[in-house]
Amino acid sequence: MAEASNPEVLLLRAWLLGNYMNQPVAANGFNEQVIEIEGGDDYVRSLRGFALLNLGRTAEADAWMENILTNMPDNDGLNNYYGAC
Repeated sequence: MAEASNPEVLLLRAWLLGNYMNQPVAANGFNEQVIEIEGGDDYVRSLRGFALLNLGRTAEADAWMENILTNMPDNDGLNNYYGAC
């Protein structure tokens, strides 16, 4: 079973609620939960930038990804993969 605080699960819930269940307020709540996960500023797997994008906060999302790409090691290529997304 997936953890309730897993950002992938939270983003999936937000996507389903916003796109298929006509519940944008609930969807925004799940996106906000992703943003509030501790350690998300410097960790690409936090998916913080994608939640920011979903909320229309594009400048913050770009700054988050730029910080990841510039300052964090990318041993497995995941940083650049998400940066390309």
